[in-house]
Amino acid sequence: MRLRYTSTAYEKIQAIWSQLLEVNPFAAARMRKQLTQSLGRLRSFPRLGPQVSEYSSASVRQTIVGPYRFFYYVDERAKTIWIVDVWHGAQLTSAPELPQHIAE
Repeated sequence: MRLRYTSTAYEKIQAIWSQLLEVNPFAAARMRKQLTQSLGRLRSFPRLGPQVSEYSSASVRQTIVGPYRFFYYVDERAKTIWIVDVWHGAQLTSAPELPQHIAE
């Protein structure tokens, strides 16, 4: 399966890298490696993560890497895994908006 990112998720991931690189480049490298491994497993086993209640309107799942929750949606027709959002584990939950093509 292909792996794609919504603009929201991509921007959040870039902000995480930037912040980690400033504070602790070693931690940034470790986080990148962990994320690469985790997302690689999803490509082989897209239903690996549990469904989450924060996205009640769609079948969104999550994988956890470090203190971050990576939310994803599996589009079977397009054979694509969409990373739709990224939250820090301490972040209060809300009902995030899904892109139009996923929310339907």
